[in-house]
Amino acid sequence: MENVTFGDGGIWSTYTKDDIGGCSRAKAIKNLEHVRVFSQKLEPDIGQIKALRRQCCDISPSFNESMVISIRQCGTDELISMHF
Repeated sequence: MENVTFGDGGIWSTYTKDDIGGCSRAKAIKNLEHVRVFSQKLEPDIGQIKALRRQCCDISPSFNESMVISIRQCGTDELISMHF
């Protein structure tokens, strides 16, 4: 983690790539250097903290060497899927 910034209603975290080698999928992220993550403040009065599945995310396409991930509350009937 490079840094954390607290703002109105959320937190920005910035992560920098640490090239330690040995990654079998290194080509997929060859140019990626920074990942910025925005997460909104959790509101315990609306059940976000108590729910088992409380967060989803939007991943913006990589632009040059950066990627932005926005963590948010899941929408109604939103499905969780993973791509391998």
